[in-house]
Amino acid sequence: MKKISIHFLLFLSSLLILTKAYPQTNDKNYHIKDPVGQYKSNEGLEFVIGKDSSFCMLKGHNKAFDAAISGCDTISKGTWHFFSKSALKLSNDKAFQNVRFNISEENRLSGDSIYLKIDLPKDDAFFDGRFKYQITVMGKIDFLESTAHIIVLPKKKIFENGNLYYHLGLTIQDLSPLNCKLNGRCYQRIYFNIFDDYKLDTKSNYFTIKLTDFNDCYVERADVDNQLVFTTKNKVYWQDVDFVRVK
Repeated sequence: MKKISIHFLLFLSSLLILTKAYPQTNDKNYHIKDPVGQYKSNEGLEFVIGKDSSFCMLKGHNKAFDAAISGCDTISKGTWHFFSKSALKLSNDKAFQNVRFNISEENRLSGDSIYLKIDLPKDDAFFDGRFKYQITVMGKIDFLESTAHIIVLPKKKIFENGNLYYHLGLTIQDLSPLNCKLNGRCYQRIYFNIFDDYKLDTKSNYFTIKLTDFNDCYVERADVDNQLVFTTKNKVYWQDVDFVRVK
């Protein structure tokens, strides 16, 4: 008996997933031309498709689409375009990947160490140990991980003498994501890339990295980039959620 290749098995798995996700319907108007409208799910979620190729997914929002939308009510937002006659392809908004930060530099404590203080906004959902911080040093293979908001790096072991700058990278991992299903897909991001190769002056040894908009609303925003939404006359289907048109 011939061995079945792993590529063939992956192809079958992808086909089964796509078949399951694609809605089965006999609706004659399945090839819909105008999906613009407001849709609701049984779970209370809302999916609003705008005329300007914009969309937003909300937590039970009842206001008009052009009204001011609270950031914490927004599960995702961005733009859409037709992938086929019966499917829309979603893209995250431009601000999805942007994390604003500023870094202050000073000299404190031991001169033999580098201190990195991660300063997050105060948020009731941010408890001690929720986030893991990954620090990378350019030119080094290993990276340092810590859940402490102050990270200490030994200067002699990590950095070369005579350099004008420390070249560092910072990634934050959410250890307790709220929008994840047990043994299933996670619709919010787990990793947040803050910066890759940031230059810090070697004249200082204590750096406070302040993330100005890294709050619970930002962290829980769903990543829908390149995902498909299937449409019928009065419904849209996103992942395992069915939305029915209300406007």
